[in-house]
Amino acid sequence: MLVRALLRLHNGDLYPLCPRCGHLLEREYMRFCDNCGQRLGWEGLTHAKIILIPK
Repeated sequence: MLVRALLRLHNGDLYPLCPRCGHLLEREYMRFCDNCGQRLGWEGLTHAKIILIPK
């Protein structure tokens, strides 16, 4: 599945989210999610939705 969402933390850092389970991925371009094992696709990451954490 393609990674389509990035989480923006309060300090401005962006972290990708697994498209299957929503788990925060610690590194970009991992082959599989550490949580659910979903194989990850990174094509089109520049068009990913950015999710902001409310303060």
